[in-house]
Amino acid sequence: MSQQKSHGNSNRLVWILVPIAFIAGIAVGVGGLLWATGGNSEPSRDVSEAAATLSLAEATEVMSPTETVVPAEEMEPTEAMDPTEEVAATEEMDATEEMAAPTEEMAATDAEEASADTQSVSSEGDAERALFRITPDESEARFKIDETLMGNDIVVVGTTNDIAGDMIINLTSPAGSQLGEIAVSARTLKTDEEFRNQAIRGRILMSSQDEYEFVTFEPTEFVSLSSDPVAVGDTVEFQITGDLTIRDTTQSVTFDTTVTLESEDRITGFATTDILYADYGISIQAPPSVSGIGDVVTLELDFVALKVDES
Repeated sequence: MSQQKSHGNSNRLVWILVPIAFIAGIAVGVGGLLWATGGNSEPSRDVSEAAATLSLAEATEVMSPTETVVPAEEMEPTEAMDPTEEVAATEEMDATEEMAAPTEEMAATDAEEASADTQSVSSEGDAERALFRITPDESEARFKIDETLMGNDIVVVGTTNDIAGDMIINLTSPAGSQLGEIAVSARTLKTDEEFRNQAIRGRILMSSQDEYEFVTFEPTEFVSLSSDPVAVGDTVEFQITGDLTIRDTTQSVTFDTTVTLESEDRITGFATTDILYADYGISIQAPPSVSGIGDVVTLELDFVALKVDES
């Protein structure tokens, strides 16, 4: 009797474990398929949502000075005066007020003029600064890496035009310009080989996962950027140092940069830097047809930015 009961319990346990194993097998299979095929290649959201936008009004905001008011309890008490002294003091105060009245009027006039001058300077400053926004349709982000494919040395190039970023250009003093965060979609990077694209998405950059979908660059400093005024047609060469984040690792890098003011409403630029992908915790497993992969990746950004009218 006990043997039959034990056998019945075993059957029930088997019927419970079989569906669990089946579901687990499906999950592993789907996960393996996504890993092998590179997962989802469609963007989860627009790249512009991954980069904070700039505002010319906020960038040029001027804080007004505040007056210091001494609390009444902190004022020192004055000694009592006799009636004669009070009369003399009152007469002296009246004479002082009469003399001070014109002075106060002059001070008020000076303050108004100073305020007008400040507003004039602020307006001139606004005219000298302009907000530009990268237009993806005319821009391209690239990576380049050396590879030995079937005995031939080649350069693998991956590209995407899913790029976002703002910049405020100071035309009279470029060194006073501001560059916002730059975001690039790693999920939409494409090379000339779909199998390679799948490997990049699924195993190398892991960009099919939403948390690793974008590569971002947060600028921290302009290097060797001139303060000389620029005019239409001028080209400026300088460097931009900042924090580059790939997957969950951030490293400081410096981009060599060239920017040309093509018109009052359009600028073009090129930025490039070299990185070691191992510094970002990335490893690349070469397929049988590839006998060698370089350690250095060149990052390039060709961009066009158009003037933004915030009015």
